[in-house]
Amino acid sequence: MVGNSTTSMSRRRGLDSSVISWILLVSLLLINHLAASFSAGNLQPPPKNISISFTRRIKRARSLKDGIRVLQDIESEGYSPNVFHYSAVISKCSKEGELPEWRAALTLLKRMQNQGVAANVIPYNAAISACGKAGRTNTAVGLLAEVKQQGLEPDVITYNAAISACEKGSRTDTALELLAEMKQRGVEPNAITYNAAIRACEKGSRTDSALDLLAEMKQQGLEPDVITYSAVISACEKGSRTDTALELLAEMKQRGVEPNAITYSAVISACEKG
Repeated sequence: MVGNSTTSMSRRRGLDSSVISWILLVSLLLINHLAASFSAGNLQPPPKNISISFTRRIKRARSLKDGIRVLQDIESEGYSPNVFHYSAVISKCSKEGELPEWRAALTLLKRMQNQGVAANVIPYNAAISACGKAGRTNTAVGLLAEVKQQGLEPDVITYNAAISACEKGSRTDTALELLAEMKQRGVEPNAITYNAAIRACEKGSRTDSALDLLAEMKQQGLEPDVITYSAVISACEKGSRTDTALELLAEMKQRGVEPNAITYSAVISACEKG
């Protein structure tokens, strides 16, 4: 089983627990088959043009299983998969519309390490994203720590994935700590970063923190979007800040940001509380 959050998510897509388990089992068996067939002495790095061709095949693959089969093809032709091949397959573990198969992502990451493939942050970013989407917040944060332990430099994508995982896991304090950490390390937050951190504040009923982040975002020259404003207004609703919610609604319209149903729902709830 892949966890309660994944199970409930997949049921909403019409998949019962037996189908979930079967899909994950097949993926992990394919990875294990790769491990059993691997022989370091017989495999060589592919030439650049062949490597690029394999990467394109993985990206075109319709499912995680199909991506793993391309890894099998690489090895069957006598080549060793590189970090770009693994990254492309791991990214399929968290693609929208597919099951967030975080176990497969971790297994692939471990196999890559065991083969001595020189790592960079790209496969870690994909694995952190997969864990976050599956609701495995602790695992996602742990992978970020591993990135730093490996001497790799987390980038804005790494932090965005980890902060988003904290938002989904209602870990507001950790999300804000990671935002502060990335600034200290010289990694510039972007709109995605602030949106994830603001949503974390909204979930944690940290109204003032959400408002501070919105102000900071604008000071940095970043443009808040409907996601930003909806999250901050929702935070104001939770904090019984009706006047502020209405002011934000007016502000977003002035900035040309079109409110959506989520925005209006939060404003109405704020007015009911006020």
